[in-house]
Amino acid sequence: MAEERIIDDDIDRNKKYRIVRNADGEDELIINEAADGEEPEAAEVGELIDDEEMGVVTAEQYEAAMILKAEEEERRKRELSELHEKAREYMEDDKFSDALECVEASDDYDVEDGEFICIKLEALTRKFTDFSDSKAVLSAAEDVSETEDAESRTRLYEKYGSAINQLRTENAAKLEELNTRYAAEQQSRREVLAPRKAKALKNFIIALSVFAVFLVAAIVCSTMMFSMQNGVMLIVTIVLAVIAFAALVALIFATRAFVGAARMSASNEKDKSTKLGRERASLVAYGEILKAVTIAIAPEENDIS
Repeated sequence: MAEERIIDDDIDRNKKYRIVRNADGEDELIINEAADGEEPEAAEVGELIDDEEMGVVTAEQYEAAMILKAEEEERRKRELSELHEKAREYMEDDKFSDALECVEASDDYDVEDGEFICIKLEALTRKFTDFSDSKAVLSAAEDVSETEDAESRTRLYEKYGSAINQLRTENAAKLEELNTRYAAEQQSRREVLAPRKAKALKNFIIALSVFAVFLVAAIVCSTMMFSMQNGVMLIVTIVLAVIAFAALVALIFATRAFVGAARMSASNEKDKSTKLGRERASLVAYGEILKAVTIAIAPEENDIS
C-alpha cells in the first residue's frame, strides 16, 4: 500500500502537490489537478529558486535549480580563490594598487573574508613601511582586529611583527629625546613670556582704572556744567572728557598689548605652535598608529602596551 507524505506541514489532502511513496518504496510527485485555485507558474529552469518557492515547482525543476545553485556557489568560490591568488601575487611583486583592486573586487561577493581584510592593511601600508594615510590605515587596522580569521592575522604578525615593534622602539626613543628638548625650550620661552604677560596685564588694569575714573568724573560734571555763570564747570567737564578720551586711547593700546602677550603665552603651551612641537605631535600620532596596527595583528595572548 502506498504511503502518502505531504510536502508542507499542512495535512490538507487537497494540496496541489504531494509526494507519495509507491509500492516499490520510491518517492513519487503527484499533481492534484482537482485542487482549488490556479496552478502557479513554474519557475524557469535557468533561474535559481528560493527555498520558499521549492513547494510550487516540479521535481525536475527542483533538481535543475539545485544544480544551478551548486554551480553558482562553485563559481563564486572559484572566482574568490582566483582573486586571492592574484592579490598574493601582486603583494609579492609589490604591486600594492593592483592588490587593493582585488580587495575591492571581493566586495561584490558580499562575504567577510579575513585574508582580503589583512591584505588590504598590508597593501595600504606598503608592507608596513608607509603609514602616511593614517585615516585609511586606522580603519583597516580596526577591520583586521574585528575579523575572526586568526590565521591571517597571525601570518601578518609573524611576517611583520618584529619590524613593527622595531619601528615602535625607534619612535619611542626619538619621542623621549624630543620631549626633553621640547620641555626645555618651552620652559625657556615661558620664563620670557610670563613676565611680559604680567606687565601687560598690569598696564591694562591701570589704563582701565584711569579711563573709568575720568569717564565717571566727566559724566558727573556734565550734569553741573551750566550751574556756574562764569563757566568754570563747563571748562572742568571738557578737561575731564579730554583726559577720559586720552585714557581710552591708552586703554586700547594696553588691551592690544595684553591680548598679544596672552596669545603668545597660550601658543607656547600648544604643540603645533612651534616646529619642534609639530614634530613632537607627529611622532605621537605615528606611535599611536603603530600601536593600533600592532594590536590588530598581534595574537590575543600578546600584551601590547
